[in-house]
Amino acid sequence: MQGNVLRRWFPRFEQVFNESDCYFIVKPTIGLNESKYKYVDNKNKLGIYCDTDVYPCKDFNGPLYGFSFTSFKDIIDKTVPENKSIDVIGFVADVKDLKKFKTARGKDTKKLNVIIQDLEMESIYLSLWDSYADRILEQWENREQHGVIVVILQFGTLKYFGRFGYVNSCFNVSKLFINSDVDEMTAFRNSLIANSAASSCSSQSSRLSGIFLSLYDEYVVRSEFNNIAEVNLNQAKSVVVVGTVQMISEDLPWYYFACKTCNKKVFPKVTNDTPTVGVLVDEEEVYECKTKTCKDTVIQYTKRLKIPLTVQDSSGTVSLTLFDRDACRILNTTAANLIEKHVAVSFHLINFQIFNFFPGNMSKIFLYI
Repeated sequence: MQGNVLRRWFPRFEQVFNESDCYFIVKPTIGLNESKYKYVDNKNKLGIYCDTDVYPCKDFNGPLYGFSFTSFKDIIDKTVPENKSIDVIGFVADVKDLKKFKTARGKDTKKLNVIIQDLEMESIYLSLWDSYADRILEQWENREQHGVIVVILQFGTLKYFGRFGYVNSCFNVSKLFINSDVDEMTAFRNSLIANSAASSCSSQSSRLSGIFLSLYDEYVVRSEFNNIAEVNLNQAKSVVVVGTVQMISEDLPWYYFACKTCNKKVFPKVTNDTPTVGVLVDEEEVYECKTKTCKDTVIQYTKRLKIPLTVQDSSGTVSLTLFDRDACRILNTTAANLIEKHVAVSFHLINFQIFNFFPGNMSKIFLYI
Protein backbone atom coordinates (compact mmCIF):
# COMPACT_ATOMS: atom_id res chain seq x y z
CA MET A 1 0.00 0.00 0.00
CA GLN A 2 1.21 3.48 -0.83
CA GLY A 3 1.55 5.85 2.12
CA ASN A 4 2.35 9.48 2.61
CA VAL A 5 3.33 11.94 5.30
CA LEU A 6 2.30 15.58 4.97
CA ARG A 7 5.15 18.06 4.85
CA ARG A 8 4.14 19.64 8.17
CA TRP A 9 4.79 16.30 9.93
CA PHE A 10 8.18 15.65 8.33
CA PRO A 11 10.18 16.70 11.44
CA ARG A 12 8.41 14.09 13.52
CA PHE A 13 8.69 11.11 11.17
CA GLU A 14 11.70 11.65 8.89
CA GLN A 15 14.06 9.92 11.35
CA VAL A 16 11.58 7.17 12.22
CA PHE A 17 11.35 5.19 8.98
CA ASN A 18 14.20 3.21 7.45
CA GLU A 19 13.92 1.32 4.19
CA SER A 20 13.45 -2.48 4.56
CA ASP A 21 12.62 -2.20 8.27
CA CYS A 22 9.25 -3.37 9.66
CA TYR A 23 6.93 -1.28 11.82
CA PHE A 24 3.65 -1.28 13.68
CA ILE A 25 1.65 1.76 12.53
CA VAL A 26 -1.07 2.69 14.98
CA LYS A 27 -4.00 5.01 14.14
CA PRO A 28 -3.23 5.84 10.51
CA THR A 29 -5.92 6.95 8.09
CA ILE A 30 -6.93 4.91 5.05
CA GLY A 31 -8.56 6.47 2.01
CA LEU A 32 -8.75 6.24 -1.78
CA ASN A 33 -5.49 6.78 -3.60
CA GLU A 34 -6.28 9.55 -6.05
CA SER A 35 -2.65 10.38 -6.85
CA LYS A 36 -1.69 10.77 -10.50
CA TYR A 37 1.17 8.31 -10.06
CA LYS A 38 0.20 5.10 -8.27
CA TYR A 39 3.32 3.26 -7.24
CA VAL A 40 1.62 0.06 -6.01
CA ASP A 41 -1.37 -1.93 -7.21
CA ASN A 42 -3.77 -0.86 -4.45
CA LYS A 43 -6.69 1.57 -4.76
CA ASN A 44 -6.21 2.76 -1.17
CA LYS A 45 -3.42 4.69 0.51
CA LEU A 46 -2.15 5.09 4.04
CA GLY A 47 -2.01 8.50 5.69
CA ILE A 48 0.29 9.24 8.63
CA TYR A 49 -0.68 12.24 10.75
CA CYS A 50 0.20 13.89 14.04
CA ASP A 51 -1.63 11.36 16.23
CA THR A 52 -0.20 8.32 14.40
CA ASP A 53 2.23 6.20 16.41
CA VAL A 54 5.00 4.11 14.82
CA TYR A 55 6.84 1.28 16.61
CA PRO A 56 9.59 -1.05 15.27
CA CYS A 57 8.57 -4.67 14.72
CA LYS A 58 11.43 -6.95 15.75
CA ASP A 59 9.87 -10.38 15.12
CA PHE A 60 8.15 -10.00 11.75
CA ASN A 61 8.00 -13.42 10.04
CA GLY A 62 6.08 -12.60 6.87
CA PRO A 63 7.50 -12.00 3.36
CA LEU A 64 10.32 -9.48 3.66
CA TYR A 65 9.72 -7.76 0.32
CA GLY A 66 6.18 -8.76 -0.60
CA PHE A 67 6.90 -9.51 -4.27
CA SER A 68 3.95 -10.18 -6.55
CA PHE A 69 5.44 -11.25 -9.86
CA THR A 70 3.62 -10.73 -13.13
CA SER A 71 3.78 -13.43 -15.81
CA PHE A 72 5.78 -12.48 -18.91
CA LYS A 73 3.19 -14.24 -21.05
CA ASP A 74 0.45 -12.00 -19.63
CA ILE A 75 2.54 -8.94 -20.55
CA ILE A 76 3.19 -10.29 -24.06
CA ASP A 77 -0.51 -11.09 -24.52
CA LYS A 78 -1.38 -7.59 -23.21
CA THR A 79 -3.74 -8.91 -20.55
CA VAL A 80 -2.05 -6.66 -17.94
CA PRO A 81 -3.41 -3.08 -18.00
CA GLU A 82 -1.10 -0.16 -18.74
CA ASN A 83 0.29 2.06 -15.96
CA LYS A 84 -0.16 -0.75 -13.46
CA SER A 85 2.56 -1.21 -10.86
CA ILE A 86 4.08 -4.67 -11.25
CA ASP A 87 7.02 -6.80 -10.12
CA VAL A 88 9.04 -8.90 -12.58
CA ILE A 89 11.91 -11.37 -12.23
CA GLY A 90 14.18 -12.73 -14.96
CA PHE A 91 17.73 -13.02 -16.21
CA VAL A 92 19.37 -10.45 -18.47
CA ALA A 93 19.52 -11.73 -22.05
CA ASP A 94 20.65 -8.55 -23.80
CA VAL A 95 21.33 -4.87 -23.14
CA LYS A 96 20.72 -2.20 -25.76
CA ASP A 97 22.63 1.05 -26.24
CA LEU A 98 22.47 3.65 -23.47
CA LYS A 99 20.55 6.73 -24.64
CA LYS A 100 21.31 10.17 -23.20
CA PHE A 101 19.09 13.20 -23.73
CA LYS A 102 17.56 16.23 -22.03
CA THR A 103 14.07 16.41 -20.59
CA ALA A 104 11.63 19.19 -21.50
CA ARG A 105 12.97 21.08 -18.46
CA GLY A 106 16.56 20.77 -19.66
CA LYS A 107 17.62 18.09 -17.18
CA ASP A 108 20.18 15.52 -18.35
CA THR A 109 18.79 12.00 -18.20
CA LYS A 110 19.55 8.58 -19.64
CA LYS A 111 17.63 5.42 -20.45
CA LEU A 112 18.69 1.83 -20.99
CA ASN A 113 16.49 -0.84 -22.56
CA VAL A 114 17.19 -4.32 -21.25
CA ILE A 115 15.77 -7.65 -22.47
CA ILE A 116 15.09 -10.13 -19.67
CA GLN A 117 13.79 -13.68 -19.95
CA ASP A 118 11.86 -15.93 -17.59
CA LEU A 119 12.11 -19.68 -17.01
CA GLU A 120 9.99 -20.36 -20.11
CA MET A 121 12.38 -18.22 -22.22
CA GLU A 122 9.68 -15.60 -22.78
CA SER A 123 11.17 -12.11 -23.24
CA ILE A 124 10.11 -8.63 -22.15
CA TYR A 125 11.79 -5.22 -22.04
CA LEU A 126 12.85 -3.23 -19.00
CA SER A 127 13.33 0.51 -19.47
CA LEU A 128 15.72 1.61 -16.74
CA TRP A 129 16.40 5.28 -16.08
CA ASP A 130 19.39 7.14 -14.64
CA SER A 131 20.92 5.35 -11.63
CA TYR A 132 18.97 2.16 -12.39
CA ALA A 133 20.57 2.13 -15.86
CA ASP A 134 24.06 2.69 -14.41
CA ARG A 135 23.72 -0.26 -12.05
CA ILE A 136 22.64 -2.80 -14.67
CA LEU A 137 25.17 -1.51 -17.21
CA GLU A 138 28.06 -2.04 -14.78
CA GLN A 139 26.95 -5.63 -14.23
CA TRP A 140 26.52 -6.25 -17.97
CA GLU A 141 29.95 -4.89 -18.88
CA ASN A 142 31.49 -7.29 -16.35
CA ARG A 143 29.22 -10.25 -17.06
CA GLU A 144 32.15 -12.61 -17.60
CA GLN A 145 32.95 -12.14 -13.91
CA HIS A 146 29.38 -12.02 -12.60
CA GLY A 147 27.96 -14.91 -14.63
CA VAL A 148 24.19 -15.00 -14.98
CA ILE A 149 22.56 -11.68 -14.06
CA VAL A 150 19.24 -12.25 -12.30
CA VAL A 151 17.19 -9.12 -11.70
CA ILE A 152 14.00 -8.18 -9.91
CA LEU A 153 12.32 -4.87 -10.66
CA GLN A 154 9.75 -4.09 -7.99
CA PHE A 155 7.16 -1.32 -8.37
CA GLY A 156 7.78 -0.94 -12.08
CA THR A 157 5.23 0.72 -14.37
CA LEU A 158 3.99 -1.09 -17.47
CA LYS A 159 3.64 0.76 -20.77
CA TYR A 160 2.88 -0.65 -24.23
CA PHE A 161 4.58 0.70 -27.36
CA GLY A 162 3.29 -0.98 -30.49
CA ARG A 163 3.15 -4.68 -29.77
CA PHE A 164 5.80 -4.64 -27.02
CA GLY A 165 5.40 -4.14 -23.30
CA TYR A 166 8.03 -2.16 -21.41
CA VAL A 167 8.36 -2.25 -17.62
CA ASN A 168 9.79 1.12 -16.57
CA SER A 169 11.65 2.06 -13.42
CA CYS A 170 9.56 4.69 -11.70
CA PHE A 171 11.34 7.75 -10.26
CA ASN A 172 13.05 6.68 -7.01
CA VAL A 173 10.19 4.41 -5.99
CA SER A 174 11.14 1.28 -7.93
CA LYS A 175 13.53 -1.19 -6.32
CA LEU A 176 16.08 -2.97 -8.49
CA PHE A 177 17.63 -6.17 -7.13
CA ILE A 178 20.65 -7.54 -9.03
CA ASN A 179 22.07 -10.94 -8.04
CA SER A 180 20.97 -10.22 -4.47
CA ASP A 181 20.76 -12.67 -1.57
CA VAL A 182 16.99 -12.91 -1.86
CA ASP A 183 15.04 -16.18 -1.55
CA GLU A 184 13.07 -15.54 -4.73
CA MET A 185 16.28 -14.92 -6.69
CA THR A 186 17.92 -18.05 -5.34
CA ALA A 187 14.89 -20.15 -6.29
CA PHE A 188 14.82 -18.60 -9.78
CA ARG A 189 18.53 -19.24 -10.33
CA ASN A 190 18.24 -22.87 -9.16
CA SER A 191 15.29 -23.45 -11.49
CA LEU A 192 17.21 -21.92 -14.39
CA ILE A 193 20.18 -24.20 -13.76
CA ALA A 194 17.85 -27.23 -13.52
CA ASN A 195 16.18 -26.23 -16.80
CA SER A 196 19.57 -25.94 -18.46
CA ALA A 197 20.64 -29.40 -17.30
CA ALA A 198 17.33 -31.01 -18.27
CA SER A 199 16.90 -29.26 -21.62
CA SER A 200 16.64 -31.65 -24.56
CA CYS A 201 17.28 -28.75 -26.95
CA SER A 202 21.03 -28.55 -27.58
CA SER A 203 20.90 -24.88 -28.65
CA GLN A 204 18.99 -23.87 -25.50
CA SER A 205 21.26 -25.95 -23.28
CA SER A 206 24.34 -24.39 -24.87
CA ARG A 207 22.90 -20.92 -24.54
CA LEU A 208 21.98 -21.34 -20.87
CA SER A 209 25.32 -22.90 -19.98
CA GLY A 210 27.03 -19.93 -21.60
CA ILE A 211 25.09 -17.60 -19.30
CA PHE A 212 26.37 -19.28 -16.16
CA LEU A 213 29.93 -20.20 -17.07
CA SER A 214 33.05 -18.47 -18.31
CA LEU A 215 34.56 -19.69 -21.60
CA TYR A 216 37.20 -21.69 -19.72
CA ASP A 217 34.67 -23.32 -17.38
CA GLU A 218 32.20 -24.01 -20.15
CA TYR A 219 34.61 -25.61 -22.60
CA VAL A 220 37.43 -26.99 -20.42
CA VAL A 221 36.36 -27.70 -16.85
CA ARG A 222 32.76 -28.84 -17.37
CA SER A 223 33.07 -30.77 -20.65
CA GLU A 224 34.31 -34.09 -21.98
CA PHE A 225 36.34 -34.05 -25.19
CA ASN A 226 35.83 -36.00 -28.41
CA ASN A 227 38.00 -36.57 -31.45
CA ILE A 228 36.52 -35.26 -34.68
CA ALA A 229 36.34 -38.83 -36.00
CA GLU A 230 34.09 -39.75 -33.04
CA VAL A 231 31.53 -37.06 -33.81
CA ASN A 232 28.33 -38.37 -35.37
CA LEU A 233 27.08 -35.47 -37.49
CA ASN A 234 23.72 -37.18 -38.00
CA GLN A 235 22.92 -37.12 -34.29
CA ALA A 236 21.83 -33.93 -32.48
CA LYS A 237 23.93 -33.64 -29.30
CA SER A 238 26.50 -31.39 -27.64
CA VAL A 239 30.17 -32.40 -27.91
CA VAL A 240 33.50 -30.64 -27.43
CA VAL A 241 36.51 -31.08 -29.70
CA VAL A 242 39.97 -29.53 -29.58
CA GLY A 243 41.28 -28.63 -32.98
CA THR A 244 43.09 -26.11 -35.15
CA VAL A 245 41.30 -23.73 -37.49
CA GLN A 246 42.78 -24.46 -40.89
CA MET A 247 40.73 -22.04 -42.96
CA ILE A 248 37.62 -19.90 -43.23
CA SER A 249 35.50 -20.91 -46.20
CA GLU A 250 35.50 -18.29 -48.94
CA ASP A 251 32.39 -19.55 -50.72
CA LEU A 252 30.06 -19.14 -47.74
CA PRO A 253 28.87 -15.90 -46.08
CA TRP A 254 30.31 -15.06 -42.65
CA TYR A 255 27.36 -13.01 -41.40
CA TYR A 256 23.59 -12.87 -41.80
CA PHE A 257 20.70 -10.54 -41.02
CA ALA A 258 18.77 -11.43 -37.86
CA CYS A 259 15.55 -10.13 -36.35
CA LYS A 260 16.23 -7.97 -33.28
CA THR A 261 13.11 -9.33 -31.56
CA CYS A 262 13.53 -13.10 -31.86
CA ASN A 263 17.13 -13.35 -33.21
CA LYS A 264 16.01 -15.58 -36.08
CA LYS A 265 17.23 -15.14 -39.65
CA VAL A 266 15.28 -12.65 -41.78
CA PHE A 267 14.72 -12.89 -45.52
CA PRO A 268 14.41 -10.38 -48.36
CA LYS A 269 10.74 -9.51 -48.77
CA VAL A 270 9.20 -10.26 -52.15
CA THR A 271 6.96 -7.44 -53.38
CA ASN A 272 4.35 -7.75 -56.08
CA ASP A 273 4.44 -4.09 -57.07
CA THR A 274 4.57 -3.57 -60.83
CA PRO A 275 6.88 -0.68 -61.79
CA THR A 276 5.35 2.13 -63.81
CA VAL A 277 6.86 2.46 -67.27
CA GLY A 278 9.07 5.53 -67.59
CA VAL A 279 9.09 6.25 -63.83
CA LEU A 280 12.32 5.93 -61.87
CA VAL A 281 11.92 4.84 -58.26
CA ASP A 282 14.46 4.29 -55.51
CA GLU A 283 14.75 0.64 -54.62
CA GLU A 284 14.73 -0.13 -50.92
CA GLU A 285 15.71 -3.56 -49.64
CA VAL A 286 13.09 -4.81 -47.19
CA TYR A 287 13.38 -7.87 -44.97
CA GLU A 288 10.76 -9.93 -43.20
CA CYS A 289 10.86 -12.37 -40.29
CA LYS A 290 8.84 -15.55 -40.83
CA THR A 291 8.52 -16.67 -37.21
CA LYS A 292 5.09 -16.78 -35.59
CA THR A 293 6.09 -14.02 -33.19
CA CYS A 294 7.12 -11.49 -35.82
CA LYS A 295 5.26 -12.54 -38.98
CA ASP A 296 3.31 -9.75 -40.70
CA THR A 297 4.87 -7.04 -38.51
CA VAL A 298 7.41 -4.31 -39.16
CA ILE A 299 10.74 -5.59 -37.87
CA GLN A 300 14.17 -4.24 -37.06
CA TYR A 301 17.15 -6.36 -38.01
CA THR A 302 20.86 -6.45 -37.33
CA LYS A 303 23.95 -8.28 -38.54
CA ARG A 304 25.06 -11.47 -36.77
CA LEU A 305 28.27 -13.41 -37.22
CA LYS A 306 28.11 -16.89 -38.76
CA ILE A 307 31.71 -17.84 -39.54
CA PRO A 308 32.24 -21.07 -41.58
CA LEU A 309 35.37 -22.84 -40.32
CA THR A 310 37.36 -25.88 -41.32
CA VAL A 311 38.82 -27.44 -38.16
CA GLN A 312 41.36 -30.25 -37.92
CA ASP A 313 42.66 -32.50 -35.15
CA SER A 314 44.78 -35.67 -35.24
CA SER A 315 41.82 -37.79 -36.33
CA GLY A 316 40.36 -35.76 -39.19
CA THR A 317 38.73 -32.51 -40.33
CA VAL A 318 35.21 -31.12 -40.03
CA SER A 319 33.30 -28.08 -41.26
CA LEU A 320 31.83 -26.07 -38.40
CA THR A 321 29.98 -22.78 -37.98
CA LEU A 322 30.92 -20.32 -35.26
CA PHE A 323 27.75 -18.38 -34.47
CA ASP A 324 27.39 -14.87 -33.15
CA ARG A 325 27.29 -15.43 -29.37
CA ASP A 326 30.55 -17.40 -29.23
CA ALA A 327 32.17 -15.53 -32.12
CA CYS A 328 31.71 -12.16 -30.39
CA ARG A 329 33.12 -13.53 -27.14
CA ILE A 330 36.21 -15.02 -28.83
CA LEU A 331 36.88 -12.30 -31.41
CA ASN A 332 35.86 -9.42 -29.15
CA THR A 333 34.06 -7.73 -32.05
CA THR A 334 30.76 -7.81 -33.94
CA ALA A 335 29.66 -8.33 -37.53
CA ALA A 336 28.83 -4.63 -37.82
CA ASN A 337 32.34 -3.64 -36.71
CA LEU A 338 33.98 -6.01 -39.17
CA ILE A 339 31.85 -4.78 -42.05
CA GLU A 340 32.47 -1.14 -41.16
CA LYS A 341 36.24 -1.66 -41.02
CA HIS A 342 36.53 -3.76 -44.14
CA VAL A 343 33.69 -2.51 -46.34
CA ALA A 344 36.06 -1.53 -49.17
CA VAL A 345 38.29 -4.61 -49.19
CA SER A 346 37.98 -8.00 -50.83
CA PHE A 347 36.33 -11.02 -49.24
CA HIS A 348 39.73 -12.75 -49.10
CA LEU A 349 41.21 -9.89 -47.04
CA ILE A 350 38.20 -9.90 -44.71
CA ASN A 351 38.74 -13.63 -44.16
CA PHE A 352 42.40 -12.92 -43.42
CA GLN A 353 41.42 -10.22 -40.90
CA ILE A 354 38.87 -12.48 -39.20
CA PHE A 355 41.42 -15.29 -39.00
CA ASN A 356 43.90 -12.96 -37.33
CA PHE A 357 41.32 -11.95 -34.72
CA PHE A 358 41.57 -15.45 -33.24
CA PRO A 359 43.94 -15.70 -30.24
CA GLY A 360 47.36 -16.94 -31.38
CA ASN A 361 45.98 -17.42 -34.89
CA MET A 362 43.81 -20.11 -33.30
CA SER A 363 46.56 -22.66 -32.78
CA LYS A 364 44.05 -24.32 -30.49
CA ILE A 365 40.34 -23.72 -30.19
CA PHE A 366 37.70 -25.39 -28.08
CA LEU A 367 34.58 -25.85 -30.15
CA TYR A 368 31.16 -26.62 -28.71
CA ILE A 369 29.13 -28.43 -31.37
